[in-house]
Amino acid sequence: MTVSIETTRWEYAGDGTTTVFPYTNRIFAEGDLRVYADGTLQSLNASYSITGAGSASGGNVVFMVAPADGVTIVMVRNVPQTQETDYVENDTFPAESHETALDKLTVLVQQLQDELDRAMKVPESEVLLDMTLPALTVRASQYLGFDSNSQPVSYAAPAGTTSLSTFGALLAVTADADAARSILKSPEPLNAVVDGDFDWWLDGTSFTGVGDHQKCGLWTARKNGTWVADFKQSSDVPTATEAGFLLNHSLHVDVTTGQPSFGATNLAAAVYAIEGYRWAALLGASITVEFWVKATKTGTYSVSIFNASPNQAVSGSYTINAAGTWERKIVTFPQPPVVAWATDHNKGAELWFALAMGTAYQAAPGVWAGGTVLAAAGQANGVDDAANDFRIAGLRMHPGTAVMSMRRQNPSQALRDWQRYFAKSFSPGTVPAQGTTSSGAHLWHITRGGGGGVVGDTIRLPVSMRTTPTVTFFNTTNANANPHNYDTAVDMTSPSAQNSSESLFRLQAIPDAGAVVGHLVGIHWTADARM
Repeated sequence: MTVSIETTRWEYAGDGTTTVFPYTNRIFAEGDLRVYADGTLQSLNASYSITGAGSASGGNVVFMVAPADGVTIVMVRNVPQTQETDYVENDTFPAESHETALDKLTVLVQQLQDELDRAMKVPESEVLLDMTLPALTVRASQYLGFDSNSQPVSYAAPAGTTSLSTFGALLAVTADADAARSILKSPEPLNAVVDGDFDWWLDGTSFTGVGDHQKCGLWTARKNGTWVADFKQSSDVPTATEAGFLLNHSLHVDVTTGQPSFGATNLAAAVYAIEGYRWAALLGASITVEFWVKATKTGTYSVSIFNASPNQAVSGSYTINAAGTWERKIVTFPQPPVVAWATDHNKGAELWFALAMGTAYQAAPGVWAGGTVLAAAGQANGVDDAANDFRIAGLRMHPGTAVMSMRRQNPSQALRDWQRYFAKSFSPGTVPAQGTTSSGAHLWHITRGGGGGVVGDTIRLPVSMRTTPTVTFFNTTNANANPHNYDTAVDMTSPSAQNSSESLFRLQAIPDAGAVVGHLVGIHWTADARM
């Protein structure tokens, strides 16, 4: 017989069902074929069997168990490099065995060609070069390179080069950004929005019937119209399976009075003010906002970036596809223009989430422009009915267009970031109010004065605040803002914050008539430096 086919290897992909894979050229014995599954050599008669050995047209490899879906099957001919044909003197010419021997020689040539095809070679069009590698003792622990004549030489490592440690090698092959940050123990990626997971609400967790410019945590209600809503913290969040990490809270805008008809200058929005230092990190690149949203009203909604000084704004749109269903949205804005943005402790820009917006404030999305652009054209009316709800969770705002590999924020860091804008003596979960608790109050003993004059103490803030804060005092026991003398059970009067700065203030008050040195006094306080 002849050898008319040059194929010497066969490649297939498993599908979890197929067990039979053909080879289409001659082998002389079952052991003349090597079979690999995803690079692992399989065992003849243990993992597979072979049919058709000796046939000019080949045969089949039959697996005992079907290779799984996607497994790469490679079958390579591996005929031993031996000559076993014996010619006996004066016998009749053995045509069949002679042809078999010639076939085997051809098969061996094909195997060598397969080896050559997988070898590194220089083009045949080049002049003949000596490609012999340097001697063993010369090339040991060296780098392979080529000299000016294109011939192989060995090089020592460049000065300052070191081998990767196990730690470095692990980092080098880590493709996932979160996994790499975990290896490096690096901080989480920039998020221009403080507490984007809405875990901390230091000034209260529910704000009823909000008015225009009313502060609700680190957010501000913006309102013009007859609609009424409550802003509050909610435990309704995407599941960990949906979000890819655990979320505990969301921002909930609960409409209590609807406004079906929205005028040209009416507006309804939740607004976050971005400090200039954080805004500066977003300049010079596109900006991406990622978040989860759940709303009663479907349709086109808007998220916008705005600042009245400089007068610049851009809107972006997204679609609520299903009512009452958490959906992840990604909105990308073009690079901000080069203007005189505030890049210090003042307000750099505002992030607007529109629930409804009059046509006077709408514009085509994706274009920076002067004017009050607070929503994209076609914004839905999400406050048209008292049954409407709007929620945001897992909010991230970062430079660039790459989608952030989202993970849970560091709650401790989020609390410290919060305290740059609002701090208090109350525990984080206690809403500041008069006469509610002495837990966490600032306590001090009168060290001088008493019975007249002024007494006080220095109060240091937990972090350096954005600017000198507005300080408000709260009585620990009674319904007024005065310090309470625990030894006389009488309140002092006229408390004030003196010598205030971003890091501390001095509390002063007029003592009660019975106050003397050594008496214990307590008071609660809040310090507000929000924009």
